[in-house]
Amino acid sequence: MADPLPGSLLLLPPCALPAADMRLLSADARCCPADTSACRRPPPCHRAQLPVAVGDVADKERQRAESVRRERTRTETDAALSDVHLDREGISFCCRTTYDENAITNAVEIFNTTSGAVHFMASNNDSGVRDYDMERFQLYKHFQFEWPVNHTALSPDRKLAVIVGDDPNGLLIDANSGKTLHSLKGHFDYSFASAWSPDGRTFATGNQDKTCRIWDVRNLSKSLHVLRGNLGAIRSIRFTSDGQFMSMAEPADFVHVFDVGSDYTRRQELDFFGEISGMSFSPDTDMLFVGVWDRTYGSLLQFGRLYNHSYLDSLC
Repeated sequence: MADPLPGSLLLLPPCALPAADMRLLSADARCCPADTSACRRPPPCHRAQLPVAVGDVADKERQRAESVRRERTRTETDAALSDVHLDREGISFCCRTTYDENAITNAVEIFNTTSGAVHFMASNNDSGVRDYDMERFQLYKHFQFEWPVNHTALSPDRKLAVIVGDDPNGLLIDANSGKTLHSLKGHFDYSFASAWSPDGRTFATGNQDKTCRIWDVRNLSKSLHVLRGNLGAIRSIRFTSDGQFMSMAEPADFVHVFDVGSDYTRRQELDFFGEISGMSFSPDTDMLFVGVWDRTYGSLLQFGRLYNHSYLDSLC
């Protein structure tokens, strides 16, 4: 682990935290490998087998029909989304997002609209982004793009959205109309992650070129900062609710935490073993949760924030 950030933040590895501050929630927990941010997103959808009536056909036709059934089931289940309430049993709602054979839902972001309604945004491999009303269980908006969409991030005021996917250039769009406002040029490969700072002016994009770029909506001609990882693509990005820190995760082993107030010059590196399925800060910014996806050691790691407990801290 690199030297901790000077000042008021220190993220300790689980083995160094007191028992009261660290919990390994489950030694064999399973985290969904398709990024899911810890503690924010619903469980993956049920993959129910859909029977297809074959009828009285010859063996060759039966085999062909069974092959079609398996392909249709794979396609249909990959395109399904389920709404699950944590305080209720069962599935509240399940729907098909698309009939496209390349239908993989890459990311889901739950948010409150300006009117207070609960919606979620689904980014799909069929090049579509869909906005669903979770209270009415219906499709609200559908935007189509020229390449598969891997992640979508809404601005805090819900007016703008960042779209990244299987293209080096990301997009900044109008979240209401879907109109492209600006192309984000600078990355060299496909992008997998994006996130807005709570200030509503800056946002970040993570790419397979092993970098995370910081952008300012007031000047999108080039990125403000280029933050580099160690080994792989930047798969997940999160800001704390106060905008003071930003974290980015690689596919495995490394999570990097940056002090935004230092203009991203101060950083701390969390080094552990395991494929990372997602991460999330707690709303009070005191905890960082990291999902580790591993068949044997799958777990949810909890890192605690350590304060200096000085006079200035007491004023915060």
